[in-house]
Amino acid sequence: MRIFNEEKTQELFDPDLEKGRLRPDKLFKEHHEAIPEKVIKTVEQIKEELEREGKEVNLRTRQGDDGDSVDEYYVVTQIYYIGDKRVGNDEELIEAEKEEGKEAWDEYEDIQVYVPYSEEELEARRVATMKADLPQRIASIAFVKMAEKGEIDDMTATECVYAFTPWQPNVKYEAENLREYEGALYRCISGHTSQADWTPDVTASLWKKVGDPREGYPKWSQPISSFDTYKKGDKVTHNGQKWISEYDANVWEPGVFGWKNVEE
Repeated sequence: MRIFNEEKTQELFDPDLEKGRLRPDKLFKEHHEAIPEKVIKTVEQIKEELEREGKEVNLRTRQGDDGDSVDEYYVVTQIYYIGDKRVGNDEELIEAEKEEGKEAWDEYEDIQVYVPYSEEELEARRVATMKADLPQRIASIAFVKMAEKGEIDDMTATECVYAFTPWQPNVKYEAENLREYEGALYRCISGHTSQADWTPDVTASLWKKVGDPREGYPKWSQPISSFDTYKKGDKVTHNGQKWISEYDANVWEPGVFGWKNVEE
């Protein structure tokens, strides 16, 4: 379905749905003139066909609404007898076979119209999104604080590396701060103000690498909340064997349920 601006003067191909909404509408395409009724077969033609088939056709004359006489033809559909004597019959009015006409009409195309949000609507949506995301944000902050205090093991923290703020230059860091850098997790071991050329991967005196979730099969650790559960496809080692998670939100121990052993 095509999308247009509110004035329906311009087709849009990639509207920003963060800044506006779509509503159904119609676009005028073409006006069609009326189609008159068309007679396909007249009463007389149908009467002649029935008579050629051997059907009995009777003429009836009645008075029309204007007072004039109107001739009508009826075809006999059923004859009733008592013995050999005909006592009655059923008849059906013969009417001309017609193709219905159609009144004039306008043809429209179903479309969608992009309506930008007002400043008030954008603000309301921003607030609603913040409220909806608040529980997850609180959980993320709590997770980071617990990891920096050593209350979460390094393996679990590494699995959730993107919960941590990325490392940036010109920032004052304190010992035990955890930061993500190029997909790996690092712990600050000496307070300092970062510089552009003091990245965690080359400053062993300032940062210690905690782990990298991309490196093979990290050791399994028991999830402690919905924030650090294993996803389908996650890889771990446990009890000397390698495992792949078969489910999202996996909290089970490998070998018990939800994991595929990849060792032969």
